[in-house]
Amino acid sequence: FNIYSQAPTNDVFGGLDSGNTAIWDSSYLSSSSTPPSGNRYLFALQPSLTVAVGNLNKTYGTDDSAILQSLTGTPTGLEPGVAGAFLGDTAANVYSGTPTIGSAGSAAGANVGTYSIIANFTVSDGYAIGASGILTVTPATLFYNAASVSRAYGAANPATFGGTITGFVNGDSLTSATTGVLAFTSAATGVSGAGSYAINGSGLTAVNYTFVQASANATALTITPAILTYTADLASRAFGAANPAFSGAVTGFVNGDSQTSATTGTLLFSSPATSTSPAGTYDIDGSGLNAANYTFIQAPGNATALTIRGAANVPPPIVLASFTNSIQPPPLISPANTPLGQLDLIALPVVPPPPPPSPPAPPPVDSPLTDLSDTPNSSDQTTSEVADSLDGGNVPPAGTAGAVLIPKLLVNNPPPPPPPTDVSALSSFGNSSLWQ
Repeated sequence: FNIYSQAPTNDVFGGLDSGNTAIWDSSYLSSSSTPPSGNRYLFALQPSLTVAVGNLNKTYGTDDSAILQSLTGTPTGLEPGVAGAFLGDTAANVYSGTPTIGSAGSAAGANVGTYSIIANFTVSDGYAIGASGILTVTPATLFYNAASVSRAYGAANPATFGGTITGFVNGDSLTSATTGVLAFTSAATGVSGAGSYAINGSGLTAVNYTFVQASANATALTITPAILTYTADLASRAFGAANPAFSGAVTGFVNGDSQTSATTGTLLFSSPATSTSPAGTYDIDGSGLNAANYTFIQAPGNATALTIRGAANVPPPIVLASFTNSIQPPPLISPANTPLGQLDLIALPVVPPPPPPSPPAPPPVDSPLTDLSDTPNSSDQTTSEVADSLDGGNVPPAGTAGAVLIPKLLVNNPPPPPPPTDVSALSSFGNSSLWQ
């Protein structure tokens, strides 16, 4: 006999035993094949055999075929039969061969989605091969890579930021695998302070990819401090003088900043030159300020902003020395003194005048000098004039008996001694001694 039924679950067999296994996935109305021989129960229900491997995940662009094929297991799902009606199925009469595991989603080109994992083997008696798990294909990752950019505080961002997309697989490209318009932007503005800022990519979509920002994007924009310049006012002084109070200004502020709003500290201009620095040019440098959004530099002109003039060539003072009736030697000059060269006057002992000469013997009667005691002549007159020019006119009358015409400067009539010299009054000579 052949008995057809939908499923054995609710059937009452009444002790009608076929002595055979049942045939599955078969119905009386749809059967066009030759009825089986012998006593058989035929059910429309189709049972499934599965090999349990669990659920798996893979990323788009990877091939998991080898991984799935390495999985093994024993098929389950054989129908047990009903006592007194039909026999239970066994592996020997339902399937043959070693199951192989596969999935349509295992190929590298499988799009993002979920796929059944199937054990492939040969089955009979109307069994189906059931899914052994689910393979989920997840999107691959594309990276927005922003190009690094640097600009100064107070400047505008570039008109456009640049960058690339990386991470494509399976020969995909920006054109073939994405839609939209690629753009890179930053939240930083012209008034953003000095520091690092993000440049992020956006604008694209893709079926098999997700988009992330490259880690370097977080600091891709660098805003550098603007430059403030210390500019010193020109100054001048003489050698040996103290430095004047230096002054100057700070220039280069942007974004409406000022020294008060954008800096801290106290502005100061100073020079390394001292009162003993030689004549020449020296720097006057600014300092004392700090600013979060600025760096400070010296103006080029600061390097020669201070001029030290050389001392004037002052001649040594003239000192009038007193003379005795002997002519004194000039003072000696010592070079080892101050830069102006002071004079050292050395005291020497006073030389007493020579004793007066003895009166000349009277000339012979026939000597030409006899005329000197009697009658003046032209020679007497000339000698008298010379003596007069030397002695202020104090000449004995020409023709005076026994007189010899000699300049008064040489006559043994010494002048009164000069007053003592006050050394302290000669300040320009320092510790020099004086001629007496």
